[in-house]
Amino acid sequence: MLKQVNSPLALLAAFWRLGEAVILGHMTLNGMTVLNILRPASLSGFFSPGQVQALASLYVGAQGDEFSIGLVYYSLGSMLFCYLLLKSRYVPRILAWWGLVSSFVALISTLVIIVFPGADGIAPACYAPVGIFEIVTGFWLVVAGIRIPRIAQASAVPN
Repeated sequence: MLKQVNSPLALLAAFWRLGEAVILGHMTLNGMTVLNILRPASLSGFFSPGQVQALASLYVGAQGDEFSIGLVYYSLGSMLFCYLLLKSRYVPRILAWWGLVSSFVALISTLVIIVFPGADGIAPACYAPVGIFEIVTGFWLVVAGIRIPRIAQASAVPN
């Protein structure tokens, strides 16, 4: 959809979102690994209960770090897609601006959380606008569809 607006930027945004999907998919796998570690029969013969809990805690901590890294990729991809939506005028400009600004806020918030791990309490408030944007944009695209500007329509018609 956005390839016609700027093909290299659309591809870069898609790769950032693919990176997000890979990292968050691995995070999910880590969560399943924690469940396997904590099964009573899985490691009981090899490790003491304290060692099993420490190993599970290590995986849970890594899962939180992976989530933060995945959100950096998400925010970068989302910002670029919103920029392309703004340039394309496929959706209302206010909606594209909302996505662009809220994606930027999510990126800055994630970087703050990575640098200052104790600041993770800011997360819900900072990610809510981009989450709402995603839902509203999804409904917009389903209900209203893409608004193709007249200039694009005129240039698409062969002579």
